[in-house]
Amino acid sequence: MRSIGIMECARSVMFLFLSQVLLLALLNITSTNALPPAWDFPAIYNFGDWNSDAGGISAAFEPIQAPYGESFFRGLAGRFSDGRLLIDFIDSIVSNFRHGSTIRRQKENILQIGLSPFSLDVQIVHFHRFQSRTEELYRLEKNKLRRPREFSKSLYTIDIGQTDIVAGFHQMSNIQLRTAIPDIINQFSAAVTRLYQLGVRAFWILNTGPIGCLPTATFDLRNPKPGVLHKYGCLKSHNEVALEFNRQLKSRIRTLRADLGHAAITYVDVYAAKYELISNAKSQ
Repeated sequence: MRSIGIMECARSVMFLFLSQVLLLALLNITSTNALPPAWDFPAIYNFGDWNSDAGGISAAFEPIQAPYGESFFRGLAGRFSDGRLLIDFIDSIVSNFRHGSTIRRQKENILQIGLSPFSLDVQIVHFHRFQSRTEELYRLEKNKLRRPREFSKSLYTIDIGQTDIVAGFHQMSNIQLRTAIPDIINQFSAAVTRLYQLGVRAFWILNTGPIGCLPTATFDLRNPKPGVLHKYGCLKSHNEVALEFNRQLKSRIRTLRADLGHAAITYVDVYAAKYELISNAKSQ
């Protein structure tokens, strides 16, 4: 009964969080190169991990079975989620997206670690192939395919990094994981630069949330010592690592804005939005 209750709670929190984080992201965009005010993007492309699961794992490996999808979709949705994701809310508000794609699978990483073979650099290889193939086919069927020039005018969201940290907690000590963060950020930066070289100009980059507040972080914790959990019941050490990752990510984004002069790079503070929701859960 306990696991069922946690699942239901997690679903409710996630639904509320996605609604609020999108609103906060729209109201608190932190970019030195502002995105077009009309949000006139012809398409949206997403690179990410399990936070962006839109069905890739079903397409690549095996179908995702019930109960995923039952609460919102009333049936199998092919994703590790029971409702809509952030990208769904963006698409519902910015209704002029005509095309797009989610290039991710469940449990993706920035680094090539873990069970999934689809790390961020592999996702970009897939995108480049998709981009090139579209240009080839457009020359044959112009009226049926998206225009190649729309790639550079589209919005690209990147929601990845949480899986690297979660996997790190299982494979190394907190000190070792902190030491690995610069390498994760370096590879992330190289991926963004590669997308820029492929013509991408508008980026939405999401930081990682308070990982210590995930039900999986504390589910097996029994009789924790004083100071292990903070006042909202989250694992303090995990959240501290997430904050350090976000600090280095934000710093690198400032560098990327300077280096990629024609890019509009938006940093979305998912951690702050989600933590605000958790800390005020009783008033929701």
